[in-house]
Amino acid sequence: MVCVCVFVCIFSVSCCWFLSFFFMAPRTKEAAAALQRETRANTKAASGLAASTREFTWEELAQHNTAKSAYIGHRGRVYDVTAWLRIHPGGRDTLILNAGRDSTQILESYHEPELLERMLGSAKVPCVGILTTHEHPTFRPLSQFYTETRRMVYEHLRSRNIDPHHSVNMLTRCLLLVLLLVGSHLTSVWLYPQEQYSLWWSYGLQVVVGVCAALLSLMPVHEASHFALTHSPAAWRLLGAIHDFVNGASFYNWLHQHFLGHHPYTSLEDIDPDIYTGDPDARRIKPSQGYLSMYRFQHLYVPPLYGVLSAKFRFNDLQLLFAGDSSDSEKVLKNGVVRVNPPESFHMACFVLGKLTWFAYRWVLPTYLIGWLPATLLLAVSDLVCSYYLAFVFQVNHVTRGLDWPKVGTDGVVDMDWAHMQVVTTIDYAHDSPLTTFLSGGLNYQAVHHLFPHVSQIYYPEIAPLVKAQCKKYGIQYKYKPTFWAALKDHLGYLYDMGQKNLKVHSH
Repeated sequence: MVCVCVFVCIFSVSCCWFLSFFFMAPRTKEAAAALQRETRANTKAASGLAASTREFTWEELAQHNTAKSAYIGHRGRVYDVTAWLRIHPGGRDTLILNAGRDSTQILESYHEPELLERMLGSAKVPCVGILTTHEHPTFRPLSQFYTETRRMVYEHLRSRNIDPHHSVNMLTRCLLLVLLLVGSHLTSVWLYPQEQYSLWWSYGLQVVVGVCAALLSLMPVHEASHFALTHSPAAWRLLGAIHDFVNGASFYNWLHQHFLGHHPYTSLEDIDPDIYTGDPDARRIKPSQGYLSMYRFQHLYVPPLYGVLSAKFRFNDLQLLFAGDSSDSEKVLKNGVVRVNPPESFHMACFVLGKLTWFAYRWVLPTYLIGWLPATLLLAVSDLVCSYYLAFVFQVNHVTRGLDWPKVGTDGVVDMDWAHMQVVTTIDYAHDSPLTTFLSGGLNYQAVHHLFPHVSQIYYPEIAPLVKAQCKKYGIQYKYKPTFWAALKDHLGYLYDMGQKNLKVHSH
């Protein structure tokens, strides 16, 4: 039975690997070079913009969110990327995800300005109109702080002959973590019916499973969600599928929450899915939230609730892809307020096969071998460990004391530029601890990660001094704590502070 389960896991992942090549084979160097030459040959209209003056509301733009018709917005213009899908060096997934929405922040944080100037409005990516309304707040043009910092970082990496997307170290970690997780789980199940002492070994191994699941989320899955590890779109799909098949959570939904929601709109109260709250909500973490008397005790009752994070992700997956948003009259799928584009065949296959595979090896097989109650208890242990691990690593960066809360003006424009916002809404910690950097998946360099999401976390320590020096030069406060425990203390203190009725929270 164990062999059958392992075979199913390997077969399912192999199917996704095959499909990733079938739907999106990586381009050869020769094809990429030809594409570059062709791109450079494209010219824009005399004004530097396409001649089309058709006006689009954001609702009209949102209708063009599939491979049949893919439009994206940038700085008030709408561009047709439908023909570009099959030859985009960054793969079709990145474009399909952004289709039907204003992608200004993502385009500008993942591409050099010169490339955007050359491509947007060219024959390959024609301008088809003007965007007259916006679904979410917009930002000022990128500041000199960011353009200069980015130039310095890339020059530094080139001078050291570093490819920011290449890391054998990270790929090796990925393989070892998957093997350790599956091996620990199967060994835990095998030991359970043995002598009394083996019972504790079984639970102890499930702790290892939970830690491995968290590290896989923080390392290869996170890297894949930012297309930061390797240059291969097929590899990004394979790494992302780990989330579906090994962790049982949808990578496609994670992309919408993290890549499309959290990073472009970090800590914007009504947009960022990571701080999305109901009305009322179990916790008060934002200045705009109303007050309930129960919040006086949230520093005591909220941390235990973090233990259900893994289960919450899986439940949200089912809710998002099959139920939609019941509060929306058109049943539009949403993660918070971020619209979820219809998944293509590959992602839907990963969703279904991933859920079935995870359920089979994490619960069905143990139930067959040791009974449903022990199987459920083993799963609960690993899920609790993974949930607490991820929740505390995530929360200490953005839900803590001393951070700014950006505001949106009456004109719909955020009161600071995008790069400035990334720095002042995050907390870094323990840069001098390689162990903390490993265990946090590089998120102790949170400001660096938000400014350079497409750079592998392996290189954050390399570029952090440049970022901090630039922040000092431009008078931007780089917020830092000496240890993870100091950052965690401030998170718990923030929950306490927000539970006080008359507390005034600093906003920019």
